[in-house]
Amino acid sequence: MPFSFRIPIPEDLETVFENFKGEIERKRGFLQGDLQSGRIAVSGVEGRYNICENFINITVTRRPFFVSNSFIENFIRNEFRKASA
Repeated sequence: MPFSFRIPIPEDLETVFENFKGEIERKRGFLQGDLQSGRIAVSGVEGRYNICENFINITVTRRPFFVSNSFIENFIRNEFRKASA
C-alpha cells in the first residue's frame, strides 16, 4: 500500500537535489526527474516525488514486505539530511 510523507525544502534546493541524487546512485539506486517531479528507486523501494510550495512530497509505491514504512521514511530523510550538509 502506498504511503506519503513530506520533507521541508532547504534554501539551496538545486545543490541538495544533486547531492541527494548522488547518494542514491552510490547505493545503486536511481532518481529520474527534475526539480519539479520524478521517480526514485533504491534497495527494492520505489516511489515518486514532486515539489510543491516549500516541501518535497514523496510517495512510496512499492517496498519489500519486511521493510516498515517508518524505516523507509527515516532512510530517505537521512539521505536528504546528508545531501544538505
